[in-house]
Amino acid sequence: MSKALTVKVPVTKVVAALETKIADHQKNLAHNEKIEREYPELLKKHSEQVFKSMKDLLTIEDINYSSWRQSLSVSYKVSKDVAIPDAPKRETVSTLSYREVEEIENAIRILKMTEEEFVSASTMRAIANFL
Repeated sequence: MSKALTVKVPVTKVVAALETKIADHQKNLAHNEKIEREYPELLKKHSEQVFKSMKDLLTIEDINYSSWRQSLSVSYKVSKDVAIPDAPKRETVSTLSYREVEEIENAIRILKMTEEEFVSASTMRAIANFL
């Protein structure tokens, strides 16, 4: 028969851990937004680099000009033995969902209102997956 583990965790430590989780989430969001802003420029530079390095190996397959859109579209054929460099990758980091952030913020507000010194077992069970 196994014994139940009894742990008393101070409210202040739980609040601090939850606040750190929210701060990490905000930092990750900012990182992802920066990556998304920079990605189109990286993709454009990659396309230019591929075209410059391969222009002698490409064969024009089709040219379409649209006077209405004032655009020129050129399709190229690449032989099978030509290796095209990989496009840049978006290296984003995982973030919390809106619901998770809301639950953590609610837990922080409630824990800051309590006069208890330690977090109850039922509260710890409810917020343990966020820590």
